Amino acid sequence: MELAYRYYQRNTIDHLMQNFEYNERECICAPTGSGKTFIFAGYCVELIKKYPTLKIHIAVHRVELFNSTLEAFKKLNVYAAKVDRSVKMKPIANITVCMAETLHRRLTKKHLSWNVDDVGLLLIDECHLGDFFKLLPLYKKIRGFTATPQYVRNVGQSLSDYYHTIFIPTSVTTLINEGHLSSAITYAPSIRLGRQEVKTKGDDYDMIDMGNKLSDIKFINQVVNYYQKYKDQRCIVYNSSVAHSKLVTQALQEIGAPCQHLDADSTNRKYILDWYNKTEGAWICNVGIATTGTDLPKTNIIMVNRLVKSLNLYLQICGRGSRTTENKNTFLILDMHGNCLTHGEWSDERDWEKLFYNKRKKTKEGIAPLKECPNCAAVVPIQAKVCKYCEHIFEVLEDEKKEVQEIDPILIQYTKVKQKAETFIKTATERNHKLFSVIYKSMDYYYNYLASGKINEEQFRNNVYIVAELYYKEQGHDKMNIGHKKFIDGVILKHLQSKLPQEVKDQIAEIYAPSEVQMISETTNIF
Repeated sequence: MELAYRYYQRNTIDHLMQNFEYNERECICAPTGSGKTFIFAGYCVELIKKYPTLKIHIAVHRVELFNSTLEAFKKLNVYAAKVDRSVKMKPIANITVCMAETLHRRLTKKHLSWNVDDVGLLLIDECHLGDFFKLLPLYKKIRGFTATPQYVRNVGQSLSDYYHTIFIPTSVTTLINEGHLSSAITYAPSIRLGRQEVKTKGDDYDMIDMGNKLSDIKFINQVVNYYQKYKDQRCIVYNSSVAHSKLVTQALQEIGAPCQHLDADSTNRKYILDWYNKTEGAWICNVGIATTGTDLPKTNIIMVNRLVKSLNLYLQICGRGSRTTENKNTFLILDMHGNCLTHGEWSDERDWEKLFYNKRKKTKEGIAPLKECPNCAAVVPIQAKVCKYCEHIFEVLEDEKKEVQEIDPILIQYTKVKQKAETFIKTATERNHKLFSVIYKSMDYYYNYLASGKINEEQFRNNVYIVAELYYKEQGHDKMNIGHKKFIDGVILKHLQSKLPQEVKDQIAEIYAPSEVQMISETTNIF
């Protein structure tokens, strides 16, 4: 069976094929719901066609990912061997799907005659997880896939300490705009547990302490009240501890809710997930099982019934509700304890390239400020004057008026663009890219903002200018000449005209003088 790839899936496979010969470790940042399983399945199929003797290992950490990966190859009519705890001997196959822990044990047990000498490529799903890092020294050629390319454990480290480069084929915003993902409405109820009220344990919250505090009757009743409001909808509830999750399940079952608890020790995991998919208005309570590798597209509501310190985990949790169905293009996030006020909304644009290369810090840098509507508890941008969900009019306090007056929006915009430009330039300099490549990369990036209405056509052009000018200075030049600017204008215009609908093309064309549309061939040698 041949897959009908989306354009970014095809681009990713082409990119991977072109870079196959390099032994560097590369991280592929593909958002939840982008179809990354089929990306690397299709990649494997094309590799085997080109290199018939190539051996590929695919490492996963969850049973659900293990099964879905095998299913992807089955749909392509491609044989993939499997390695779990029941498999002792090394399979003879081009493609082998492995549970990560089992694979590591087999490779380090010399008497089992396992080795990687004949394995030409290791693919890792959810490569940001520390569970996989012990595999990295064993293979020469590695490609990792994740939706959240940020190291999840020690503060002061970045994923770029383990992977050399990153490739970002698309974004959550783009997938929503193109209809591949559902959009989200986030609610943050006012009755919630404060972050300062919970003990920490290492680099995370103490889950037992959190579970004990969230077991308070006021928090349990709040969950029950929300069930009464949305009882006809399917919902996944993410709780703090197993004991806490079972308590929430019991409270819901006592009022007649079709609700089941799921944890790592559940022997009937498959049965519960099948029951959930078949049952209207079903609710599942869990701790962390229904995060990665769990495909439950009929989910209408994600209830985050705990505090979440990790941005990665928060996005993975919320993303479980983003799959589209024939009758679903929107889902609810019931953020019971206001995690979005720390991490931002699930669908916010994030500079994953910057997060990949930079050391992780305990900071809110880059988070779009939010506030809660006092009428409906929806979360909206802090500058909103009216709630878009209930039309509540926000009172503007004197301190807020003063703050708005003191902020220079032009300066803020320039600073943000300059920071992104510096990231582009760093990468381009390291890879010896020409200005032409930098322009195209920046246009692809800012087009997402243009398409979503966050910036206009003029801002789009100015942002690309900033990137180009900074790069030009990096090369030792004082400034770009008029010929270079005309060239860039021509590239921008052609780029926009190739992507936008006709009615928008006409509006854009008015911004540019006819002379600026033409490519300046005399200057192309420097790009």
